[in-house]
Amino acid sequence: MKLLKLAFRREMAVPTLALTFASGASVALIVARVLWTGNIRYVFLVWNLFLAWVPLILALLACEKYQSGSGRNWRFYALSGAWLLFFPNAPYIFTDLIHLTNRYFAHFWVDMVLILLCALTGLVLGFVSLFLMQAVVTRMLGRLASWIFIAAVTGLSGFGI
Repeated sequence: MKLLKLAFRREMAVPTLALTFASGASVALIVARVLWTGNIRYVFLVWNLFLAWVPLILALLACEKYQSGSGRNWRFYALSGAWLLFFPNAPYIFTDLIHLTNRYFAHFWVDMVLILLCALTGLVLGFVSLFLMQAVVTRMLGRLASWIFIAAVTGLSGFGI
């Protein structure tokens, strides 16, 4: 329940609703494809999409810990570390485009739209979580440090993928 309150705070309500809708549309497309073709080829995208939500959830919880005044305790740092470990999952879905190049399918465009919808949703989930964590770093260490944080996380994320 606390997580829902965090996700639908005034400043987070629109992004959360949009990302929930995009995730729902992605899952609906996957289910429709399975029902249409009888092939479960892209069901793994549901798991990847779930993993893309984890950094946003962790970022929301870390922001809450920081804003509640207990920002510099072990729970905040544990949430931030877990966020950093899960962050590469958000843009990782773009690597699933490789599955389109294996061979030609009669419904190539449907598959491409399906993967791109999941990938773009994951990318935006990652950007929102990165924005939240940058805001915390800005409050803790200043603006310059927050941009150094962005560069470091982006570089580390490249290795994580």
